[in-house]
Amino acid sequence: MEQIEFKLDGPLAISPARGGVLLVRSRSAGRQELDSVFCDYGILAGRSVQLFNCRAKTFLIEGQIPFDYAVKVGLLTLAADQVVEVFELQAPPWYHRSEEDARILARECRATVEETGLAEFFSLMAG
Repeated sequence: MEQIEFKLDGPLAISPARGGVLLVRSRSAGRQELDSVFCDYGILAGRSVQLFNCRAKTFLIEGQIPFDYAVKVGLLTLAADQVVEVFELQAPPWYHRSEEDARILARECRATVEETGLAEFFSLMAG
């Protein structure tokens, strides 16, 4: 993961290297927490940033097996002063995974997880 310098007077296009994605961390007014969104690329438009093909990471638990996947957010526009940092990273395995695909993979992994004893570990983690 490599940080990309983000400035209002910088380049208009914010794009990762081929095969990469952007991780954009932002802070809404009046909040201390950072929000994170993953996107294909962004464009600086005046005092706002338009982020394209955005996704948020989430997970599901199928039979005590956790699996992550992406929820499509689409186009996202942020005030430029809300952007805290931007990183470039290789697209993670879950980036193009739908919820349906995550459920299928979790079911396929169930036998391996049960054989290795990881099901008990996941159960303890889930509480």
